[in-house]
Amino acid sequence: MELVGRAVKNSGLVLLGESISRLLVIISFFIITRYLGVEKFGQYSFIFAYLAFFCLLGDFGIDSIAIREISRGNTPANILLGNTIFLRLCLSLLGLFSACILIHILNYPPQLKTLVYLASFTILFSYRYNSFRTIFDIPFQMNLRMFSPMLLKISSEVLFLAGIILTIWFDKGLAGIIIARIITPLPGSLWLIVLSYRILRPRFKLDPSLCRGVMKYSLPLALTLFIGLILGRIDILILSQLSSDLEVGYYSAAVRLVEILSIFPITMLITVYPLMTSYYPHAPDKMQEVYEATFKYLFSFILPLTTIMIFYRQEIISLIFGRAYLPSSIVLPYLMGAIVFIFFNMIYNYILVSANLQKYYLYATLLAAFFNVALNIALIPPLGFIGAGVAAMISQMIIFLYALSIPKTRTYALSASKAASIPLLASLALIPYLIFLPQNSLPFLFSLPLPYIIVTYLLGGITTREIDILKSLLGRDRDSCPVSVTTNGLEQNFRSRFTDTDTPL
Repeated sequence: MELVGRAVKNSGLVLLGESISRLLVIISFFIITRYLGVEKFGQYSFIFAYLAFFCLLGDFGIDSIAIREISRGNTPANILLGNTIFLRLCLSLLGLFSACILIHILNYPPQLKTLVYLASFTILFSYRYNSFRTIFDIPFQMNLRMFSPMLLKISSEVLFLAGIILTIWFDKGLAGIIIARIITPLPGSLWLIVLSYRILRPRFKLDPSLCRGVMKYSLPLALTLFIGLILGRIDILILSQLSSDLEVGYYSAAVRLVEILSIFPITMLITVYPLMTSYYPHAPDKMQEVYEATFKYLFSFILPLTTIMIFYRQEIISLIFGRAYLPSSIVLPYLMGAIVFIFFNMIYNYILVSANLQKYYLYATLLAAFFNVALNIALIPPLGFIGAGVAAMISQMIIFLYALSIPKTRTYALSASKAASIPLLASLALIPYLIFLPQNSLPFLFSLPLPYIIVTYLLGGITTREIDILKSLLGRDRDSCPVSVTTNGLEQNFRSRFTDTDTPL
């Protein structure tokens, strides 16, 4: 029970830290878009989308394998950590030099190439993606002590925000923003290394066979990450080649706005995933209940929000980014369509992992990545950045359709579609309300939850049990709340992950 308590506390700290960090990222993102302007923001987006592929080379999925092997105890933890640090450093340096060499060969302006050379150092130290720095998180993850890494991550984002303000104050432009992204993670990264050594001091005794084994087991993870990166970032690279920095800026602003919404499913899935893994083999009925409830609540959030954002896309873009980004509103409906499918796909991926059927999600992602590249190449020349948005929506739809075709989990897919039906109908019922709202009525949007809740209730989307739970949360009828939580299954599942040497973390 103590281990479960530590795990819950650790998960809560991670969730809180990630939420604060994401909020700071969002604030800095909004400031950067307005300061740089569309064209320079397009260059900024291209630089870090490009470097993400080479950062993946430095990551290679090694961290997950290192955690698994340390938990099994077959190799001394300090030797294993020392070898994985050596591997990560070599691969990160390879990624850094490869990024610089390739951009030198490609047909980009000299000034943009110089900025890529400069920004490539973030492959070593960054809190925005899995840079070399993340290998030093492992001792904290193994000991369920993520408070210090989370605090350092938040501190890094605060420093970056301060760096942005100084850049604007001295008007150093895009180069100043990139320098801030290089410098601000360094204090936190160096202190993380010091703290990491205090928990588990690595022993740098090179073992070629151990390194080969880690690389072998990491390869499938690296391929999966690479395919996911193609699905999520290749559109910006293709757009930069086939169009202009201006269109990259319009598209990137809309993409980043939509990506902010992914915080909500990730937050909820962190909470329900342990329940899914605990229920699936022993209590399929409870598993389906958790699954349907997750779908229902997430779609109750995203579907009305999609409706509102489509109707008020120009006002929203203008309010957040300024009128210079107004063309971004054209692609927003396609990206909102993509995010609806992404919500489904993210939840369904957790179902497949719980059922040990994750290979099907890999197949679906591989198929979608192929179509994403092909559609971007075909649609961007005639449609510009709108073609990239259409390609993103169709690619995510392909994963959705593939999920429906998997026989072993089709029941869950169909029940998910059923769970989404009432939020969909309630969202469609908002359309007349939105049409007859007066122009420039953005403040009136705060009244929209009321008609949505009324329609949902009339359609039977709010159950008596949910009303009782709501009353209990508000402090009424606490004793009558029909919700009980047992941790026995979770505790057994969690202990097996840490004590069974045949089970990876």
